[in-house]
Amino acid sequence: MGVGFEIAVYEAKDPEGFAIDQLRLHEMLGSFLGFVRSVSLRSASEVAVFADVVVWESLEAAKAAAEELQSRPDMAWFGEALGPIKCFDHFEADMDPVEQFERLESAPVLELVVIRPGDADAFQAAQAVLHDQRLEARDGVVGHVRLPVNANGLAGDFIGWRDHAAMEQTGAAMMDDPALAPVFSDTNEPVVFVTFERTVA
Repeated sequence: MGVGFEIAVYEAKDPEGFAIDQLRLHEMLGSFLGFVRSVSLRSASEVAVFADVVVWESLEAAKAAAEELQSRPDMAWFGEALGPIKCFDHFEADMDPVEQFERLESAPVLELVVIRPGDADAFQAAQAVLHDQRLEARDGVVGHVRLPVNANGLAGDFIGWRDHAAMEQTGAAMMDDPALAPVFSDTNEPVVFVTFERTVA
């Protein structure tokens, strides 16, 4: 059984003041049962777009925490600070939650992709090649997590990069790799494709 991986991408009503609220949220998440680690992110190009990526001990713990957060009056302030929600979902990731997240937390640039694959089986096979072979071999990759297709038919990739240049160069090379064609297929429906810079060290 893998760990629970929670992705929340949204716009803030007051982008300039929201970073403090976001850090406050992450401090409170640490008291939730099953919490492992989290990182707060802000888009590198869209000033109002933020994200929370949270690792939980299990998928069940992630979903239970989401329900608790929504029901607690002392956390209502967070929902009131949010604008449109771009993505909120849970995945079960086969990863070492401490080792990989420590690597990702050290990355200056993080890329988050969530899509609805047109062919889930072909996508997952190619996605495994991407993470198990291609990303491990590329200079400039700091860390990466594969998010397999979940119950809602969504899949994703969370990748840490040394800088924007490494991300762009590797992305261009991989789009020409036949083994990765299902990852970049036109039949995949994009949900979120955002580059973030960490809001905290």
